[in-house]
Amino acid sequence: MAASNDEAATTWQESIAELQSLLDASLEDNRDANLQLSSLCSTIIFNYCDESPPDSVLTAVRTIYLRVLLNLGEYSKVVEFHSKNNNDGSTNNTLEVAYALYRLRKYDACRKLIVSSTSNAAANTVDEEGSSNNVTDRVLMHIHAQTLYRLGETNEADQLYSKILSNTNSEEDNVMDADEREDTLSNALANRIANYTPGSMLKQDGTSMVSWLEEDESIRQLIESYGEGGGEEGGDEGEEEEMLQNYDLAYNLATYMLVSSDARSQSQVVQAKSLLEQAEKSALTILESSSPAEDEEEDGDTDPANDEEEKEKMQLLAEREAGPIRANLALANVLLGGEDNEMDALRTYLTLLTKTAKSGTEQGNLLATSSNNLALLRDGKE
Repeated sequence: MAASNDEAATTWQESIAELQSLLDASLEDNRDANLQLSSLCSTIIFNYCDESPPDSVLTAVRTIYLRVLLNLGEYSKVVEFHSKNNNDGSTNNTLEVAYALYRLRKYDACRKLIVSSTSNAAANTVDEEGSSNNVTDRVLMHIHAQTLYRLGETNEADQLYSKILSNTNSEEDNVMDADEREDTLSNALANRIANYTPGSMLKQDGTSMVSWLEEDESIRQLIESYGEGGGEEGGDEGEEEEMLQNYDLAYNLATYMLVSSDARSQSQVVQAKSLLEQAEKSALTILESSSPAEDEEEDGDTDPANDEEEKEKMQLLAEREAGPIRANLALANVLLGGEDNEMDALRTYLTLLTKTAKSGTEQGNLLATSSNNLALLRDGKE
């Protein structure tokens, strides 16, 4: 019997060693590696014989297993696993389960899970001012904010975004990197767009309020660099490369500026238009220049027919991404007024409507926006 125990112990220990070697490799978009990890974790968790791994090992492996399932898009399996294996509340994978519920669009269940978790261990990782002191806690707070946004509770979401972005933790492991900050800012702006009510940014004397979001240094820099005609041809290469990575943020910022144009000057509408022009150029550049066939070219294994097909797919994707940007460029022209701007807007909306109708793709929001704005533009001309 002892031999059987030793054999069982060796099995899970060897699996742990193999697990570690796979984790050390890059797993980004590597489905095969993720499938291997899923199988190994399942073996360690469920298929040990007489001797089970230590609790500390099982806890770590469970977390890896759930994150691998998330990588594979198996969100229902994450929720199912947690439901079956957390009857006594002994495991705590709130982050993984909350994200799975969010991706499954089970927003109410996601909110309830996060709120309940903040009454115990998670609450201890937030400082007196409510700022996040822990990367896991910060990500969970971001999921919570997005969930509230989806539920239409945008004021509460705005408060959470403010807490996330005001984090002053200086510990190296907990500092928010540029990509995470930009993603958070972009989502905070999308929430503001959904929440905006005409007149809500105006004081009683008619002057404009300045929100915490507009005082953010990253937002200020984006407007200064690209809202004043920056990033044009002949500009700094570093700026152009940076903009290529930020066209979603630039789009959301410009859209927020246009939506709240009742509280803004004409010059700020011009800034929004400039941001959208840069966002359109960047979206087209980054998507049209990227191709899955590039790796094959390095190996000398290319198929001209496949290359052309991939190129067409990327061009279609680029046009799809550029559609909403162009719709808002037309809106900027409408707000700026003048016959030339209004004619440009009219042509843009008609082109977008024609392309969307011909493409057969699901772009209901773009179609509705273009149709509504076109109707308003025509009414104004009559």
